[in-house]
Amino acid sequence: MICSFTQNHTYSNSGNLSTMKIKLTFLIAFGFLLLIRSYAQNAELRIELDLKNDYKDEKVYPMGENGFLLQSFEIKANGGLVGCRNDFYSTNFKLIKSVTVPVKERTLYTDSFDENGVNYTMIRNRRDYFAIVTSDANNQECIKTEGKLADLGVLSEMKVSGGKAVFKCTGKRGSSLLIVELKSGKSKYVPVKVEKFTSKALSVLDFQVFDEEILVFINAITDKIKEDLYIAILDLEGRQKEVFNVTKTVKEKLITAAATKIQNRYVITGTYSKTRSDKSQGVFIGEIENKKLNFMKFYNFLELKNFTGYLSQKKQDRIERKKNSKAEKGEELLMNYSIVTHPLIECADGYIFLGEAFYPTYTTYTTQMATGTGGVSTQVHTVFDGYQYTHATLAKFDRSGNLIWDNTFAMWPIYKPFRIKKFISFRQGQETAELAFSERNIIWYKVFNQNDGWIIRDNSKEIIETDLEGDKVRRSFSNIDYWYDNNFIAYGIQSISNKEVKRSRKVFFVNNISFSNF
Repeated sequence: MICSFTQNHTYSNSGNLSTMKIKLTFLIAFGFLLLIRSYAQNAELRIELDLKNDYKDEKVYPMGENGFLLQSFEIKANGGLVGCRNDFYSTNFKLIKSVTVPVKERTLYTDSFDENGVNYTMIRNRRDYFAIVTSDANNQECIKTEGKLADLGVLSEMKVSGGKAVFKCTGKRGSSLLIVELKSGKSKYVPVKVEKFTSKALSVLDFQVFDEEILVFINAITDKIKEDLYIAILDLEGRQKEVFNVTKTVKEKLITAAATKIQNRYVITGTYSKTRSDKSQGVFIGEIENKKLNFMKFYNFLELKNFTGYLSQKKQDRIERKKNSKAEKGEELLMNYSIVTHPLIECADGYIFLGEAFYPTYTTYTTQMATGTGGVSTQVHTVFDGYQYTHATLAKFDRSGNLIWDNTFAMWPIYKPFRIKKFISFRQGQETAELAFSERNIIWYKVFNQNDGWIIRDNSKEIIETDLEGDKVRRSFSNIDYWYDNNFIAYGIQSISNKEVKRSRKVFFVNNISFSNF
């Protein structure tokens, strides 16, 4: 089922909108009027939303020169429905239009995809309901697609092409793709199939959509010591057109993989392991043409410049000694890391790889229970506590897969996500690679020369101050995404206290960050 929504909403003191106030002004005012600060040709704008008991799950989606979308969900249901609110803003932070789309209550955000000023957000409940809200910043209109969906696993890596939304599905029954028709809401699970392999021996590493074809990277366990990468090509209906083995003559196991299509060639990159470990031990790059592997080259993490620089000097020295000791014996020191890789970036004379390293963290707690003999039994429980990100690597390869340069830098986000995500936002200049990411209330901005990998600029900047005199930020969580031209957009949550007005508040903020004079 598909529905269209084009209604306007204004911010008022009535109904559930009374506590979600957009505060936007050009003067410092005492009370709760908020500030926009402008600087000549480097304007920095800000809005705040008081977080109370009416809306939740605020998210910001940059839409290029069409502005940005601020999306949130009502907390209180009415007749079994809640509103998915879509606020369209211009690049100068003026609210153009607000559209509320009703969806079923008790639904959770699943994934989203942006392209050409259009956002697609997927939500679903724990039973069989799903909805995809399409928000078009070109005309400020929203369309809702609803349908029923069997729960076969976790959906991720959403992509949209040719009127179809495609997801990677990972569950107890193995890996598959989910294809949803946006016009009708009809959905179809597409299991991956490779020769004589069982579903348990196959898993989807990633998929991408090129020219209305779905390129699926499939890891196949061939025997106890060997795993191969297969590529399957499907049409948007889910029909498998062909499948072929990429790594038949390769000993290494590919852990992550992503591709860029250049004419009739696919350039793939990612991480690999030389053992049975599911952790990465290095970076690879390869080229596929006419189902054949032209080349595939591998680079141990420890060959990369400053890869262990985030560690203490004592630990770095210890690793270097182990590396030299192994080398004297003709062996190679391998270190295991978990890496989330960005899509391969094509530049004038090669390709740029970007990966972020992380590790899972756990917390423990104890419980006590009375035993039948009158004693006490103590149990220790270990609970997953999110992924801690530590550092990132940027590297450039030439067209033949030779490593030209690499650079590694530390990053330590304030919060640990429970799902693997990418913290770094990337912008490609004519001869530069520009990276931005946030730590607490600080935005880091790094500019690398694409020719030699040297850092041209390495700056940090505090997110624009809050809007009331006497404000003190007690806690801040922020994200940053590339927006348009030389602008990035930062957003997140801040806990603020103010002794002068004797009030503390928790806000969701959105900031424009321009680095032109940074």
